[in-house]
Amino acid sequence: MATATYAGTNYALKVTQKVGTWPVAAHCNSARVYCMSDECYADGIGTVGSHFYFNKIPAGSVPLISVIWPIDSDDVSVGGDAMAAAVTGQLGILAVTGANALAADPDLFGDVAALTTATPQVIEPCPDGIIYTTTLDFALTTEKTPVMLTAAQSTADTEGVALKMLYTMGGRTF
Repeated sequence: MATATYAGTNYALKVTQKVGTWPVAAHCNSARVYCMSDECYADGIGTVGSHFYFNKIPAGSVPLISVIWPIDSDDVSVGGDAMAAAVTGQLGILAVTGANALAADPDLFGDVAALTTATPQVIEPCPDGIIYTTTLDFALTTEKTPVMLTAAQSTADTEGVALKMLYTMGGRTF
């Protein structure tokens, strides 16, 4: 068998710099990385299926990773605070109606494992074809509000979630 050479997506982009490929090229060539940071607390008991809404990220952004961890407004400790129950969830976007209608993609930014420890979780976008087939191809078409949809367990009063989402600006939207 002969040896083979394989070029990664970003490698190929650097070689053939075509107009309109900037969203992918944003991952390389020392692009600026921005951080959206927010925290959200439950105000009462939140049952499974509750939503935590976070600050918006702009149109043209290319999400890279998110860091998420549990917090509690009654016990603000350094580095977060574990939730009483094994709350899991998905970080994504809800459906948009009207002129810019869009289907919901509840796990676009990733799946959240049980928040039973204060250890931050690093999650990657997981486009599954609902809206985006791969985050390396296109920037977000419109401004998005990341939402965590809870699963598995209910949240207790004063418990919450902190989120830092790192993204770069792709420049071209579709």
